[in-house]
Amino acid sequence: MATTPSSKDAARIKAQELRQQQAQKERKTRAIIIAVVGTLLALAIIAVIWVVNSARSNEDNQVMTGEFTPIVVSSKGVGVADPNAPVVREYFDYSCHACANVDVLLGSKLWESVKDGEISLELVPVDVVRMPWHYAMASASYLVSQEEPDKFEQLHHASYEFFKSQFDGGDGSVIQDEAASLAKVKELATQVGVSQAVVDKISLDGAKGILEANTTEWKDSQVEGREKLGTPEFVTGGKAVQLSGQTADELVDSILTAAKGE
Repeated sequence: MATTPSSKDAARIKAQELRQQQAQKERKTRAIIIAVVGTLLALAIIAVIWVVNSARSNEDNQVMTGEFTPIVVSSKGVGVADPNAPVVREYFDYSCHACANVDVLLGSKLWESVKDGEISLELVPVDVVRMPWHYAMASASYLVSQEEPDKFEQLHHASYEFFKSQFDGGDGSVIQDEAASLAKVKELATQVGVSQAVVDKISLDGAKGILEANTTEWKDSQVEGREKLGTPEFVTGGKAVQLSGQTADELVDSILTAAKGE
């Protein structure tokens, strides 16, 4: 038989109900706090990811400032000047077949003279032929010479060897095509050991500002003995070097003789 609860039992039941209601409120409050904190944390993570990706995108599409910028090569390394070695400046275009012929013939031997401290080089790419190959390679050259200078020499010579093979074979499918040029230059950079992080930065537009500044300096410079503007052009002591000889040794000797003022 059911009985009516006493006043003490009623008070106890009421107190229990109040405790349960308070516990439910506390659980609900905790859930709201956790949800808010989780949302704020997620937003913070998204913001960090956006900043990182934005910075990476800016790096990947790096465009260098348009200032006259020679690539210095000396016995001390790429990007390091040697005050004790006479300077030979070479103006060139990576898509110039005469430049490619000269580099393939005497490039390695000339660089041996640099490593021996006989001369230092200032390599100045300029706009002459203006094939897409030139723009991709100029971008690669500046990036590699600045960020991984120990890989620069190999890439520089490899680019000319490839260009010469294509030009001599009458095949312009790569060197005259923007996408193909960019892909091949990146491939060559990878083959000589350039890191993927640097390879990813190579572009067709990355060095255009520098090339414009270099070309202006080249055209405006007063060079004694210059008969006409053309590449490759070697200049030392403000005078144009007159290449002479048939062999690589003879041609290099003519450059060294001019540099030493003999």
